[in-house]
Amino acid sequence: MRARAQVRHLVHPPAEAYGTDEVERHLTAWLTAHPEFTPGHDGPSRAEWEAVVAAPPPYAVESSASSG
Repeated sequence: MRARAQVRHLVHPPAEAYGTDEVERHLTAWLTAHPEFTPGHDGPSRAEWEAVVAAPPPYAVESSASSG
């Protein structure tokens, strides 16, 4: 799994996923070849994410007992 996917899927934290020599070599080479590149944002801010995961579920989950 590529480093970006590892971070996106919460397999590894960014420092661990991106902190390898292989990733550094590939990233340095790519950035050198693409000097016009400007990183963009691809998700919610930390505050937005924490608000979403701290919110109650949008529906009530009820356990159902089997009548046997």
